[in-house]
Amino acid sequence: MVSRLCMGVAMRHLVENPESGLFQAFRAAEKALKQTPEWLGADPDKKPGCTLCLARIEPSGEYSILQIGDCRAYSVDASDSPKANLITADQNLVINSTSLVLKSMPDSIENLSPAQKDAYVNFRNLVGHFLGESAARFTANCYRGALKPNEHLVLASDGVGDVMTKKDVAGAFSMPAGPSSAAQKIIELACGRCAPVDYENPYGQTVFGKPDDAISIVFRMP
Repeated sequence: MVSRLCMGVAMRHLVENPESGLFQAFRAAEKALKQTPEWLGADPDKKPGCTLCLARIEPSGEYSILQIGDCRAYSVDASDSPKANLITADQNLVINSTSLVLKSMPDSIENLSPAQKDAYVNFRNLVGHFLGESAARFTANCYRGALKPNEHLVLASDGVGDVMTKKDVAGAFSMPAGPSSAAQKIIELACGRCAPVDYENPYGQTVFGKPDDAISIVFRMP
């Protein structure tokens, strides 16, 4: 409910205020969230919240992305050998023996020590920042770049990022398809892999993931 509310408010804000910035859309979503009975009635340390990733793309292909939490944005070169590039960095917390560190998962999991891998399995669902947190100001990441002709921009929720690597995302473009078909393929792949973690073998091929909602939006440059 919270995620749907924030996404809807942010999108409506941008449609009704085309000259407004992405940060203002985030603010509108957070304001709406903090006026809900669920947020107002929750304990201070159990406030509901959500992650969010918004993008504004100019006709020239230049884009601005604002992201909070562990939702992601990818650019995908859908050529004969599709290749995906992860634009954003997750704001999820992975706890090691000495400090809290930020990691983009699951692509970098093989670079972690055994202790860090164990921490990832147990704490990867904890995000460092989210809309609705009790702090007076949220901390969001901002990214700017430009899409090349025929390049795609993919926005995806953590229900996708938790179970799919960059190679997996690129695989959704292995057959010629429009943005809608690619987005549907990403959802199908993510849902097919959303099985609970096997704690006896958490680093196997079947998954890095957990059951979760999967959302994906794909934009293609003409």
